[in-house]
Amino acid sequence: MRITNSMTTNRMLMNINRNSHTLDRLFMQLASGKVIQSPSEDPVIASRALRFRTNVTEIQQFQRNTTQAISWMEVSEQHLHNITNIMTTKRSELMVQAASSTYTFENRQTTTRVMELLFDQIHTELNGTYAGRYIFSGFRTDQPPIMTQNNLSTTIPLNTVDYDISMTIHRRDMRDAGALYWRDPGTPPGTNTPPVLVKIASDEWLNRPDRDVTNWDADVINVTVDHDTNINIMRLPYNNTATRTMTPPVLTTIPGGVNIPVVTRPMDGTNGNPYIPVAGSVTWIPETGELIVHNDQLPLFEGHGVNVEFNLNGVYQNELNPRIFFETTDNISGIHFGQNNQEIQFELGTNVHLTINTEARNAYPWQLFADMHSLIEWVNGVYITESPPASYEEQARERAFFNEMLHTKFSDIMARLDIHMQTTTTEFTALGASMERMEMIAVRLDENEDTFRMLRDQNENIDYIEVIMRLNAAEAVFQAAMQVGARISQLSLVNFI
Repeated sequence: MRITNSMTTNRMLMNINRNSHTLDRLFMQLASGKVIQSPSEDPVIASRALRFRTNVTEIQQFQRNTTQAISWMEVSEQHLHNITNIMTTKRSELMVQAASSTYTFENRQTTTRVMELLFDQIHTELNGTYAGRYIFSGFRTDQPPIMTQNNLSTTIPLNTVDYDISMTIHRRDMRDAGALYWRDPGTPPGTNTPPVLVKIASDEWLNRPDRDVTNWDADVINVTVDHDTNINIMRLPYNNTATRTMTPPVLTTIPGGVNIPVVTRPMDGTNGNPYIPVAGSVTWIPETGELIVHNDQLPLFEGHGVNVEFNLNGVYQNELNPRIFFETTDNISGIHFGQNNQEIQFELGTNVHLTINTEARNAYPWQLFADMHSLIEWVNGVYITESPPASYEEQARERAFFNEMLHTKFSDIMARLDIHMQTTTTEFTALGASMERMEMIAVRLDENEDTFRMLRDQNENIDYIEVIMRLNAAEAVFQAAMQVGARISQLSLVNFI
């Protein structure tokens, strides 16, 4: 085959161009630090690079989610820790002392003042916030679990605040009532008329306007305190309902929806004696927010419990926020506030979701609020009648009687507080377990980030030492090609004449 000068020149130029392209590619790799500059150079490396970069970006977002979640949970943990400590203090230092038979009437009243302050502090802890959001309010992070100010209607019918509240009560939410038997105030002193039931012990009966030393008949030295098995009390978490509700609560069985008869018995004595339960029905005392359930109705409250619906026109400061704790319908706006699944979940990985919030209704059950509020109001309602010197004996009996009743009251509440503390402790423990899992996820995300970063770098980053060695070799080849090309280009037909 005949080789012409043009063929030699073309091949020389092609090889020089190929060597120049190799040099250019190596120079670009050194300048950019990347194996390829465009997907067309190597589609496999390009697709892997996109996948690894996406993985790293996702992990970084998960890490940011984890950081926010841990911060939220740390704030929640601190508030729950404070609530647990307060409740432990109430139980171990205050309730046990107040329930002791050695404590005096004045000691118990002083203890109640301290408990009231601690009770308010629990409310402050429940209204804890993170980044301006209430951490125990479920999805409604703009609503405090405990009302921070009075929000009352000034006129009837409905005005600014009016709620229809629905809640479920069970037999475990009730307590046996200590029935106080007291001399009938209308009975003349000195008669032998037996004492009569005048009020349930858990009510605020101590504010009777007709209570004075003449009611303490000298012939009845021992005022009888008995526990009537036909009396069971369930206190709603709102008191003074007589001024804030227009209708008695509606009780329906679950399931079935069968209405339970409700008899309204105000404390003013209208509609008969308000403190004696009526067979076949539930007695409603609107002033105290209490339901007195007869024994024959107790089976209805077992199992699924009984649904209680009542109206609340206005709320007071330091009361439970109905929109947070109960199924509530705002009659002004028509908005219904449900309580199903209020868990705030963060995505911490592919198909990995973790609940970060603790709901106030779980950490601080409404039954605890009702019990503590009842205790504080009951004790604060106790007073000793100012007696003249001739009535010191009656005053001493009254003091001893009230002291015994306070002892019983504290003992009863202490047992119920133990149950409530278990609920709060369970939520505290669950939060701690979630935080431990969160920390494990954070460690795993850090490890995954390092792994995918390494894979990404191995896929798209160059080995500088290797590229420099290849560049030196390519430069040597290019120089040799240029020198050979220069010598070939010098030859012509003249050289052979």
